[in-house]
Amino acid sequence: MKKLILFVLIIFSMGFSLFEKNNSKVETGNDFLKEGKYSDAISSFLGSFKDDLVDKPSVYYNLGNTYYKEKDYQKAIENYLKALKSKNNTVRDNSYYNMGNSYFNMKKYEKALKYYKKYAHNNSEDMNVKHNIEVLQRILKQKQKEQNKKNQNKQDKQDKKKNKDNQNKQDKKDKEKKDKDNKQDKKDKDDKKDKQDNKDKEKKDKDNKQDKKDKQDKQDKQDKKDKKDKKDKQDKQDKQDKQDKQDKQDKKDKQDKKDKQDKKDKKDRKDKKDKKDKKDKKDKKDKKDKKDKKDKKDKKDKKDKKDKKDKKGKSKKNNLTKEEKRMLKNLEKNNKTLKLYDLMYNGDFTDENSSKKEW
Repeated sequence: MKKLILFVLIIFSMGFSLFEKNNSKVETGNDFLKEGKYSDAISSFLGSFKDDLVDKPSVYYNLGNTYYKEKDYQKAIENYLKALKSKNNTVRDNSYYNMGNSYFNMKKYEKALKYYKKYAHNNSEDMNVKHNIEVLQRILKQKQKEQNKKNQNKQDKQDKKKNKDNQNKQDKKDKEKKDKDNKQDKKDKDDKKDKQDNKDKEKKDKDNKQDKKDKQDKQDKQDKKDKKDKKDKQDKQDKQDKQDKQDKQDKKDKQDKKDKQDKKDKKDRKDKKDKKDKKDKKDKKDKKDKKDKKDKKDKKDKKDKKDKKDKKGKSKKNNLTKEEKRMLKNLEKNNKTLKLYDLMYNGDFTDENSSKKEW
């Protein structure tokens, strides 16, 4: 009786913590996911991609979890693969783990083991993944053992059949040899008897006649044999020529097929590269537009701040006494404007004892 193996299956769920600022569609998708409304959750997550600021790898991770809940493991894997582009280490590691879970549910144990190991590389203390890896290794080892046994049984069966066929073949060959020997013995005996009878009946004349006839028969037989050999040789040559022609045509067809495939592969690689270049160009433009928008906003904020500061300085300047304005004018002439300007317009012009001090 085989021992049952308990396999730990844990799927991580990041939820809202994937985003620094919540996107309404992402939040709605998370709510639907919690309520078990997976189709609605998928629609909301896909809709969030219209927002350029959304963290797409994290949304792909949530999509993967949603498809996993629906037991659509292939689509779950496709989205976890996209989530691996995330800069968030936790999102990447958990995507590896959940891909291991997905492949395990699909009974693709080699791939499941591969992604559990990727997760374990950065999470060596996680006891769950350690247990999963150990159990998977035992499963694969057992499967290999069963396959080896199956292959051995098949080989033994083939060897047994081969031995039996060889024995039957040998038995048949021995029987044919025995039959041939018996037939030859009988023929020899008959020939000897005929020869003796002829010798007794008409020894000399018949012998001469027989010799002549035998000679002619031999010649006819040789001619017939030569003709047959010539025909067989021509048939063999014709067959070889036909085979050579067919081989040549097959080789040409194979080369034509290879050339066609090479041409197609080359075109596919070019199309793929063009598509990637187009995407890179678009990403670069989007990034530049985003930066230009931010620079424009920073420039406007800086100008607004300067205008506000100039307005405040102008207001304070208008409140100066005639004596203060005169002193300011003299200071400006002596290149000491900046210090007084900052004191008068950006700070307090006088302290609590200023009324007691003379200029």
